Amino acid sequence: MGLWTQRRTRAITDTGAAHADAGRAGRTGRGRAYAGTSSDAAWAAFALWGSWLLVTGLIFSLMQGIFHAYYTVALAPAIAALVGMGTAVLWSYRRSLWAAGTLALTVAVTAVWSWVLLSRSSEWNAWLGPVVLVAGGRCRRACGCDAVGWWSRQRCGAVAGRA
Repeated sequence: MGLWTQRRTRAITDTGAAHADAGRAGRTGRGRAYAGTSSDAAWAAFALWGSWLLVTGLIFSLMQGIFHAYYTVALAPAIAALVGMGTAVLWSYRRSLWAAGTLALTVAVTAVWSWVLLSRSSEWNAWLGPVVLVAGGRCRRACGCDAVGWWSRQRCGAVAGRA
């Protein structure tokens, strides 16, 4: 076990012990550990990647002189992280109507945009566009199953399984 892992493990166990002691004494305070909570870590991650995207986007939009299109690859890590974290947050709230609707709309827009981009090149795998469109429609339908409550869990699993 590396030094970083040992220190992190010790900090986590010390935090747990501090909470246990405070709970026995009846002094839980605000319920926050000195090492922070997972919610704090999530907001810090959103702030980090969001600021990366904002600063990089501002630099590119204000940039003068020679600009190469491949510079935009610097945006990819921030976009990927924000999309991944946003999807995870929405998935954790998938039983609510707004989260399921947002997931379903995102999948639908992504599938349609992928179909548009794939249809621009008719000589490269022309069969792939309709497949992506149908699979995206099925996944969109499966994303909305939990919140709407019209279908049982088995129906949602069957819809997602067919995609």
